Amino acid sequence: MRHKNQQQSPRVEIIHTPSPQEPTDIDLLAVIERRNEMMSRILEYAIRSTHAGQWVDQSGKPYPTAPAAEVMARRCAVSIKNVQTNKVPSTDDKGPFYMYVVTATAALPGGYDSIEAMGTCSSRDSFLGTETKAGRPLSEIDEGNILKAAYSNMLVNAITRLLGVRNITWERLDALGINRDG
Repeated sequence: MRHKNQQQSPRVEIIHTPSPQEPTDIDLLAVIERRNEMMSRILEYAIRSTHAGQWVDQSGKPYPTAPAAEVMARRCAVSIKNVQTNKVPSTDDKGPFYMYVVTATAALPGGYDSIEAMGTCSSRDSFLGTETKAGRPLSEIDEGNILKAAYSNMLVNAITRLLGVRNITWERLDALGINRDG
């Protein structure tokens, strides 16, 4: 028995009323199978648009360079939008440094697939920054190069994630015409 001051728990119902244009008899597995076939074909087109010189071996795994990602993006009509850059100053026991963080939205045509991606590069980069073999002061670093490297890193991350190129094997690449020895 309920007392007067006790409230009844609110009832929540989730009701989906399809619009007149929305089909009501969707075969979800058929949609997924068509999508998987489409994504496999996109991956194949993307990889076949590159050449062996655009891939590097990182600890035994293939990794596409920025030029590979760019050619894959053009071939597959990937759009990159909402690019944001942010310089993040910091300091640690080695002294001051900064990092550029670049974010963007990458999308396939039609707007059905999109992802948010990020790329970074620090003024401590082992090639461009203070951590070079010779070492150099922060004042001698070309900040534009750090920003461009962060942008390139974002492109590679965005494009490879969107197109399904991440964690690909040398064997799969070989089957698509990219030879590890090349």
